[in-house]
Amino acid sequence: VIMPDQPKRSEEAKLADKIMTQKPRRRISNISKKVKDRFSTKQLVVFGLLFAVFGIVIVFRSFASSPPISTNSPEASYNTSDFYGVAIPSSMLPAATLTKSSFNSPATTKVSTQVSAAGSDWVRIDAGPALQKQFFANSEVDEKGNLCPAGILCDVNRLSGKKVLAIIDHNTMNDAGGGEITGCEDLKYYDPKSFTLQQWGHVVDCVSKRLKGKVSAYEIWNEPTLQQFQLGYQDGSPQHYFDMLKTAHDVIRLNDPGARVVGLGGVELYVGKADDPDGKRLQASKDFSKEVRLLGGLQYVDAISVHAYSWDSCDTAVFNAYEAGLQDYQKTWPGKEIWITETG
Repeated sequence: VIMPDQPKRSEEAKLADKIMTQKPRRRISNISKKVKDRFSTKQLVVFGLLFAVFGIVIVFRSFASSPPISTNSPEASYNTSDFYGVAIPSSMLPAATLTKSSFNSPATTKVSTQVSAAGSDWVRIDAGPALQKQFFANSEVDEKGNLCPAGILCDVNRLSGKKVLAIIDHNTMNDAGGGEITGCEDLKYYDPKSFTLQQWGHVVDCVSKRLKGKVSAYEIWNEPTLQQFQLGYQDGSPQHYFDMLKTAHDVIRLNDPGARVVGLGGVELYVGKADDPDGKRLQASKDFSKEVRLLGGLQYVDAISVHAYSWDSCDTAVFNAYEAGLQDYQKTWPGKEIWITETG
């Protein structure tokens, strides 16, 4: 039945219906016959060659347009400046003054320039007066060198474009205890060598508020397993370090939620035989890491840090030890990045 609003079916459409109702083998035979009747053998050969060439181009293009390295692979990260940084001891920085004449002086621009020249985006430095005054100081002028409005100090970032890994460590506690950190002068009443967990929290609170938005990550302490960096509440015990880590994490998340928290403070990845003949020193770092993890440390870090020193022996055995150590820490801290924050 032909409905009034339907056009009459053409002979070609009727033929197509007839072919589609046939069995598959017979249908293919009929289609093949019609193709042969319409095109010559020469034309069919040309069509076949064109189709083959076009198919190869499509396949090649699909491979060529795909990234050569998975964006999730380590190799992809190694090729970016975001993967590299320069660790700068705060004591090496020149004194910074807050005057217009010193704003663009070599002392205030040298580090940033050299970091860029090294092909890295990161600077690792203690959270203290050197970082504040040298790079994040309140100044009489803005970034363009113009005088700030009368009675107002501009907050100038002299490390513009760089990411900062700020270490809250023994140096920070000493500076805070001495009243040398801008905005934290009220903390100078305590003795840094015997600070309490509560006082630690006060320092982290003040520093993370002062540096909010300027620091990309905070590293919690420096080499906590080594005696020379143990003072006050940080006595080298896993429990006390965990307490400090949790406190710092919670405070930083509240004050500067965009910043990352890096735990462990740079435990050792390798120790030379001359200084660790029985392997106890290196094992102490691994045991410390596992204890902090068992106490619940996994939920209070975005990454962990290790220190990789070759101890003047850059050979295959050292790098094999690095690899073994990294695997061990990865097992202890599943799903967390491992940052090598010191090496040499």
